[in-house]
Amino acid sequence: MNKINADRLIVEYQQKIFGFAMSKMRDVDNAEELASNIVLEVYKSFLKSDNIANIEGYVYRIASNVYARFIDRKMANQHIDIMKIEYPVSESGFDCIESGETYRKLRREIGMLSNRQRAITYMKYYKDMSVMEIAKELNISVGTVKWHLSDIRSGLKEKIDMVKNGNLSVNPVYFVSMGHSGSPGKSGDTKDMFDSRLKQNIAWSCYYQARTVTEIAKELEVPIAYIEGELRKLVEWGYIDQIDNSKNPKYLTNMYITDVREDFSEELKIKKDVADFLCENLFKDMFDKFDKADDNWGMICPNNDKNYLKYNLIMMTLISLGDDWENWEEFAVKRPDGGHFIAYANVTDDCTKKKLDDKYKGCGYMFDQVWRDNRQVLQSIQYNCMYSGRSIDWRNNNPDDWEDLYSYISNGCEKDKISVNSFSNLSAKGYVADGKNQITLINVKDGNLVGTINNFVKTHMQIPEFVLEEGKRTDERFYKANRHKYPKHLEKLVRYNNSNSFTWGENIPFIVERMLEVRMLKPLTDKQKKAVFTVVAINGEE
Repeated sequence: MNKINADRLIVEYQQKIFGFAMSKMRDVDNAEELASNIVLEVYKSFLKSDNIANIEGYVYRIASNVYARFIDRKMANQHIDIMKIEYPVSESGFDCIESGETYRKLRREIGMLSNRQRAITYMKYYKDMSVMEIAKELNISVGTVKWHLSDIRSGLKEKIDMVKNGNLSVNPVYFVSMGHSGSPGKSGDTKDMFDSRLKQNIAWSCYYQARTVTEIAKELEVPIAYIEGELRKLVEWGYIDQIDNSKNPKYLTNMYITDVREDFSEELKIKKDVADFLCENLFKDMFDKFDKADDNWGMICPNNDKNYLKYNLIMMTLISLGDDWENWEEFAVKRPDGGHFIAYANVTDDCTKKKLDDKYKGCGYMFDQVWRDNRQVLQSIQYNCMYSGRSIDWRNNNPDDWEDLYSYISNGCEKDKISVNSFSNLSAKGYVADGKNQITLINVKDGNLVGTINNFVKTHMQIPEFVLEEGKRTDERFYKANRHKYPKHLEKLVRYNNSNSFTWGENIPFIVERMLEVRMLKPLTDKQKKAVFTVVAINGEE
């Protein structure tokens, strides 16, 4: 744009810009400072741009972005919760300031409500749910809902017209759990990256359809200035893909997000069917053979407790039923900090009760190893669930634990031959108790430790072919039950995540639950729970 036209437009919009600034600030000094910043940015932008289709929307967008940066500086980089950001980005222009102020007032009032009242507000005014439906969804009485609505109406003053809007702007989601399949980097994994609700909502907003940064900002009703930096980081670390190179590119989330607000009753039924099938058609025969084995198939534990070893045998059996690591490579993302994994998260919102049964949750197979003189001397495998006495978090599986355990075992299990800190750590974890190693060991001489663990069951008995065939049929059941719950662009990843279902660690609590019901297993002691579902293959003698 030439300077003459730029000067003309600046004069034309000066008063509107100052009016915008006054509507946002509580005093003239701050309004004047904000207005001067906006004028400068608009003028510079005019000189660089040609053929602006909507001048008013263009100026208003710049004004909104400058305002967002202005507030950010005033807040001295304090954390800003998504529910507390008051001013939406709009392309509609300055004529909507009045209605915007009305909506700002409403959002400010909503933000001051309790979580329960905010949920009731959303359900009543945005989803048009009845009092009875709200009571059922939140598991509270009808009378309680009515009481809250009365209190809410008094606070919000219903003369303010409630305007329908996108779900995320009023009822933002949050990740109820996060994880990974693969190796976390130096900075951690999904949970460490998505450390704010704003990041979580950005990822969710462009999960089912590609969106520009402007569209994301509109969906969340958060100024673009707050979105851009977070989005850039999520793209850099491989959680969101930029799908084109235009001036205003679109973005699409590539991580595997499960909406726990969906109905997962069919998946739960299938997992229980898997437990029943494997108990009857695989483990019954396996346990019978194992009971007759004097050497416990080479597995060593305190007192050679066969019941305790059977718990670990369940984990080893599932691992032996298949290996799909090669296909994993197709979907795993390499992160800037050295991490290499598929990112997972479960999503819900304040208005919905979680529908996944947390009692079955687990932390999938965790492998670790110890090396000495360029030779692998220890390989570990561990799974955490409700039947293990450990935190269900991969961080609980610390590489230092296995270094300490190797030192302890290789020194004849004598605590005086390792450091006090190492022995204290092993004792605190429960891996050593009463002066004895509690971890299940497999001694390997001149062998492949990883191969020993992955193929442990196959070396002692043949897996029936009909069991493997049933596994393939079960994969299809899982896929058909779940494929509609995920976006189209993740179809191949959905297929991958619903394959090799008999090998899943998440089957373990279902199988154990069933075995305890039919008395194929006896309950573990508290001491055994600390070390169960942990097997170590080690080079050399015990």
